[in-house]
Amino acid sequence: MYAIGSEWSTPTLRQRFADYAAGGGTLCANVDSLSLDITTGRRTDFLEKVCGVRLTHKHKSPFKPSMQTPEERAWAAQVALSQFQATNVHETESKLWKREGEKWVPDGDAWAKLDASLAGMPKEARGGIPQSVLDMRKPPVIRYADELGGGTTTSYGEVCTAEAVRGKPVAWYGDKACGIETERTVWLGDHPGVSIHAIFPRLDLSRGCEPVNPFLTRGSDDYEQFRPYGGVLTRAADKAGVKRLVTLTRNGKLPCNLEVLPRVDANDTLMAVVVNHDATDAAYDVAIAPEHMAKPGLKNAEAWDMLREQTLEAPTDGRFTLKVEPWRAAVFMVGTPEALARTKEAQSKLNAMDFGVPAYFATRGKAGGK
Repeated sequence: MYAIGSEWSTPTLRQRFADYAAGGGTLCANVDSLSLDITTGRRTDFLEKVCGVRLTHKHKSPFKPSMQTPEERAWAAQVALSQFQATNVHETESKLWKREGEKWVPDGDAWAKLDASLAGMPKEARGGIPQSVLDMRKPPVIRYADELGGGTTTSYGEVCTAEAVRGKPVAWYGDKACGIETERTVWLGDHPGVSIHAIFPRLDLSRGCEPVNPFLTRGSDDYEQFRPYGGVLTRAADKAGVKRLVTLTRNGKLPCNLEVLPRVDANDTLMAVVVNHDATDAAYDVAIAPEHMAKPGLKNAEAWDMLREQTLEAPTDGRFTLKVEPWRAAVFMVGTPEALARTKEAQSKLNAMDFGVPAYFATRGKAGGK
């Protein structure tokens, strides 16, 4: 169970989480999730009692900072950051930067104004926890223990440090713990994997109308550098004994550019949507969990590429190769010929249809010169 970015909660929900962990379930929470009570407006002791975490400091990101008190909301209403970001910010639009020849450089006056407004942030978060503003010109570096994959990552969200009243530290911001693990819980003091630059290319965010962090002139399209985020977030799943139903690898490694979404019906027929989030043009080795392939409903099953209407392997042992084009999705199914027959017929009819832009929309506005 992942409770991510969930500061406010009800007593009933927190009790269910506590019972779940006490009953042998694995709970992963981050920052000050589950630590604020909706009914009273007060900070709770949930993290301390269930996750062994006593929060000591909140390092707040000036990018979309969380607001927990009326004082913080009043400060946020006048903070200058809102003047420098918008739903379409990227390197050509952020007012924190200016052109000098071929380079983008910080606009000193804009940064000075921003710094002055950020300095007015209240010194304590709800519940009396000390807090300060992170300088995103030098984003915080988080160091992880070997159990969480080791190495370091850069965080663009807020960071909470804490004392371990139970369990052991597994991540650090400077010399302070920002990750604590107990027998049934994993607490992360930052937002691993929630970093917008780790999930989407910068320009894609602006197309999707997501607020974009203005502190960088350009985010990276190289997903490989964010591999540690995946290692950290899978710690709780590995701890809980969760096994992948479908695994795609390239050259023996899990690729960071793919999103794999498997579904299984009542007859054990499997369908997986594979989304390629970058320009990587490759074929991937697919492996279906052996325990799934051993199910009676998959005797003499075949692997079928749904969008291309191609048989990938027949019969299949659950190991085959799948091509996924850049920025595109692939869909494959694994099932018996009888189970796939209706889907194949329906897909063939769909592929024969013209899904191009209707003439009305393609020619709209041309008469007016637009």
